[in-house]
Amino acid sequence: MARRGRAWTLLGVVIVERGAVHLTRLPGIGRRPALVVSWAGVNMRLGQPVMARITTVGRERALDTFVALQAGEGGLEHDSFVLCHDLTTVGASAVGLRLGRLHRRRMRQVDVALRRSLGL
Repeated sequence: MARRGRAWTLLGVVIVERGAVHLTRLPGIGRRPALVVSWAGVNMRLGQPVMARITTVGRERALDTFVALQAGEGGLEHDSFVLCHDLTTVGASAVGLRLGRLHRRRMRQVDVALRRSLGL
């Protein structure tokens, strides 16, 4: 495995891990931080991770399908929110610089918000 920037690569393919925060080219939005929420098997074998968008826009939210993050978590510079209702599948080539990783406790909160969002 070779390291390019702060993203791990294997044979030129960016390796993404569940719980990692990457700058990602999101369709219709552009390059923004996003959280990898898909299982490692999907990420490795299909090369199309499922990402949850992260925003710094703090506002009243009608549904409890987000997780608040403090500045510094996952390598983010500002207080942010993981929008577990705003999911997208991207090609591995859209996944860029790895900013950091969320702690297991925070990922458990993400899992709860994902279940709410998806009705599981």
